[in-house]
Amino acid sequence: MKAVAKPIRVAIVKFVIQVFAFIAINCCFQKYYFYLEWQGLAVTFEDLAALGF
Repeated sequence: MKAVAKPIRVAIVKFVIQVFAFIAINCCFQKYYFYLEWQGLAVTFEDLAALGF
């Protein structure tokens, strides 16, 4: 049972880190996003997903 729990815990930790990173990116870069979008340089979530984020 413990052997099964560890990979699940690792997956949960990775998921939580991704969620916090996603929130941090939104908070930190939201003010720059509109400027980048206006410049045509905005990175979309599809681009991030393609990179594996």
